[in-house]
Amino acid sequence: SVADICSLGSSSLVVEVSSGLVMLVFNLLILRISGNTGVAAYGVVANIALVLTSIFNGISQGIQPLTSQNFGKKNLAAIRQILRYALVLALILAVLSYALMYFANAPIVALFNKEQSPDLQSIAETGMRLYFTALPFIGINIITAAFLSSIARPRQAFAISIGRGIVVVIPAAFLLAKLLGLNGIWLTMPVSELLVCLLSMVFLRRVMNQKR
Repeated sequence: SVADICSLGSSSLVVEVSSGLVMLVFNLLILRISGNTGVAAYGVVANIALVLTSIFNGISQGIQPLTSQNFGKKNLAAIRQILRYALVLALILAVLSYALMYFANAPIVALFNKEQSPDLQSIAETGMRLYFTALPFIGINIITAAFLSSIARPRQAFAISIGRGIVVVIPAAFLLAKLLGLNGIWLTMPVSELLVCLLSMVFLRRVMNQKR
């Protein structure tokens, strides 16, 4: 029915809508702490994050038809195997991506820093090292939300998406910015994604235990 279709797609809707809101909050907080240079540095980090996140979105979209098909066939072994492959691949790519962001951040930032501002370079390099520690958790959360939607668990998928999109990340941004300043903002994503990742693990364990 239309209601079922809407409920299964609600998690994706939240992700798309909340991304703009989170970016606005981050920009306002960074502007207050570090001014325009800090906002420019966040722009560098945010653009790179968009590219890296698309890797996990690609994996999640790739497994959805496979898990849905096997869910319909009640092929539980195949569902577990697909999920395992997706999570392992996401973690491998997350580690490789973070290594690139950590060791090659200077030339990457320089591509965006046409005016060769030392302040922007320094802020963005530090931001990349801190912000992208969230990559493994982002991968797990994105894949788990897509997986739960594909096996008709829209409420759990929505909880993950709304948690990482609004409920956890925005309060964390204000709190960490107050406690740690700019570094707190960079750490907002790792902290919030980690907290939501714990919820993802609970949901996955419950689903898998129900199917045994």
